[in-house]
Amino acid sequence: MSNFNKFNFCNLKFFIDTRSSLLVNGAGTILGSFFGSPFPTTIYIGHPGWKALGARTGYSVLNGIFMTILCLFGLMSVVQALVPIEAGMAIILWIGIIIGAQCFETSPMRHAPAIILGLFPALAGWGMLLVQSVFNFANGELGKVLAKENITTAYSITMENVPPDLEFLPYSLSGILALSQGFLLVSMIWASICAFIIDRNFRTASYWCLTGSILSSVGIIHAYKLAGNAILNEYSFPTNVPFIIAYLLLAILLFGASLVKQNEN
Repeated sequence: MSNFNKFNFCNLKFFIDTRSSLLVNGAGTILGSFFGSPFPTTIYIGHPGWKALGARTGYSVLNGIFMTILCLFGLMSVVQALVPIEAGMAIILWIGIIIGAQCFETSPMRHAPAIILGLFPALAGWGMLLVQSVFNFANGELGKVLAKENITTAYSITMENVPPDLEFLPYSLSGILALSQGFLLVSMIWASICAFIIDRNFRTASYWCLTGSILSSVGIIHAYKLAGNAILNEYSFPTNVPFIIAYLLLAILLFGASLVKQNEN
């Protein structure tokens, strides 16, 4: 959807038919899954640039043929040896920059706070990945030390043993963990709530709060359980009671604000 927004912003008329493009994307993903592919097909962030250069369906077909040959003949390892991982990461970084810039280019300026707010859950997910990597490294190093000293008693350094309210990051681990779970959905929910509040559309904002409460209650967002250093999903009902209550209270507050606004009008 972000790419379609970009196409319209760039006046690329070829991609106005959003429904057909999404149907082809979905069909391609389903067809690929039948052949064991775990990767979804999608319109890529670079499509506007390719279209500006005159690329059409043949460009995607040639890419598909090239990648098929690499995979069938086991040449991916050769490509990985020739192309450093830093080059690939630079492309990913550039994509992130383009997507971030696009948010501000194609959105009303008054929605800028909503865009920033929507980044917080994603930043929590990135931060949680760093914390998890540190614990995994420390646990591995502890194992080496124990083996070197011929200590057979099992010891470990895991996130599971950290009290959830212990402030050592300097904030507690439970907060960043909860915010990182389902962060893509949380980002959309938070950004939508903020955008509708800015537009003084309090009733619609309250509906988004109800959506957050429902998703929290079944563990789709904010829910987790720790097993060592592994962060596992926890799909159960009810779960995340504090988040359920928080979203519900905010929904009630915003719905009440919509009634007051209606009376003022």
